[in-house]
Amino acid sequence: LYLRPGESLALRGTDFSPPTGQSAPTWSALIRPRELGVPTKTRDFDDSVMWDVPELQWVTAYFREWRAAGDAKVWTFDYSDLAKEIRHAAEALGVENLVPYSMRHTGASWDVAVGRRNLNEVQKRGRWRSHRSVARYEKAGQVSKGFLKLRPDVRRKMQWCEAHIEQVFSGAMSGPW
Repeated sequence: LYLRPGESLALRGTDFSPPTGQSAPTWSALIRPRELGVPTKTRDFDDSVMWDVPELQWVTAYFREWRAAGDAKVWTFDYSDLAKEIRHAAEALGVENLVPYSMRHTGASWDVAVGRRNLNEVQKRGRWRSHRSVARYEKAGQVSKGFLKLRPDVRRKMQWCEAHIEQVFSGAMSGPW
């Protein structure tokens, strides 16, 4: 969803909306609802982002669960907990400089690299105000370059994780290492 970490951590069950047909064919997330009085970094309210990644549609089962939580926050941890877990995972994989904000930037780069979205679509999805802002974060060529810099064993682990993400996320499977 290219969310800023604070936006992600603030999501409540009621912020997820199921598909309603032609006008909203996929699940969406409401970012910084006006009723809560906390704007986005760019001072906006009521941003909406569609969950339209075909290979990750299995995640919508969690959206259903979260939606049932109503006004309660989806995540029961804070930023420091998130940063610590990402740091541990990065260390286990042998990846440097991975922080919560990396997800926002890497998502944009990945979508462009695989041809899922163009820069205008990335800008809209990421809610960047200017083209210059999104161009600064979108580094599709860096995705390949960064991947190739990793040790071969780390690349194999990451490819294994990608191939088994649903099972790993659900706890049904753990890495073979």
